[in-house]
Amino acid sequence: MDAQLGRKILVDFPETDEFKEFDFNGKKIRVKKYLDTANDQPLLISTCLDSYLGERFGLKTDGYGAEIIFDIVLLDIATNIKIDSKKVSIDNVYKSGLMWKVYSAIENVMDVKDIVKSVLVDARVERFSISNRIEDFKSYLSGLDEESVRHLAEQVDEVIKSVANSPISSLMEESNR
Repeated sequence: MDAQLGRKILVDFPETDEFKEFDFNGKKIRVKKYLDTANDQPLLISTCLDSYLGERFGLKTDGYGAEIIFDIVLLDIATNIKIDSKKVSIDNVYKSGLMWKVYSAIENVMDVKDIVKSVLVDARVERFSISNRIEDFKSYLSGLDEESVRHLAEQVDEVIKSVANSPISSLMEESNR
């Protein structure tokens, strides 16, 4: 215990209303006031990352596209709004001011959006790093003579066999069952 802080005290946290409401074009919109760490935040982060990496919706997006995905998922998980994508474009949602009202109602939305941006930057750096390593390896391989390539292939085969015969391999097989 830090002597300067003094003795620790228990603090009660009162229950608060979980939702804010506002009218939008004659409809009562309900919005979560807080994106929780157990469900909402991981869903937003993973959905944006998956769309950025091209694993969700069969759609590969850039950072800007991932932000649009963020807003679409946000509307789905944090509001009572259902958008008919056949009748309404995302541009209409932005132009109408609806997203601004939703953002204004959620206390931690910008914190979560900053986390998503940080994760996307990390993914972009990692993707670039892997791409560079692959290019370096391709360059290395193109400089090898036939005998060196054959020797490298033999070494790779030995590593694959040793991994296949290792206790780790059997554990992985069990976990896949």
